[in-house]
Amino acid sequence: MEKAVWSDWTWGHSQIITILIFKIRMDRDAIKQRDILEGTDARVESMTQVITLLEKYNSFDYDEEFRMKHEAKWGKDRHYFLELEDGNFEWKSERDDKLPENKLRIEQDEHLKNIEAAEQLRKKDLAEAFTIMQRELDNW
Repeated sequence: MEKAVWSDWTWGHSQIITILIFKIRMDRDAIKQRDILEGTDARVESMTQVITLLEKYNSFDYDEEFRMKHEAKWGKDRHYFLELEDGNFEWKSERDDKLPENKLRIEQDEHLKNIEAAEQLRKKDLAEAFTIMQRELDNW
């Protein structure tokens, strides 16, 4: 079984984080069940915090607030990447109510800024999870 798992070289960061969540959750639950270590509550709390941060990171739900504000201002839209013949991708935006070209460019720029802001929040949570792990791992 181990060979089948580790020979799959196409795993991405999401699967690696999922494995980490699984392992931390298993260890946390074992520590909580045994309750033989001094400071069990603090250990469990820090492990739970890391699990929460990593699950949020893996969920990609950071853009919801940005999307709602964007739609309130510009109306509902759909953004996607179109694969080109040369293998590259082009970002596309579609909406029911057509915007003039100058406003469409502004709308698209704001959308990209929202994506970047959401990604920064996502990276911040990952950094916080790893900071906690770096500080607490020897105590787990």
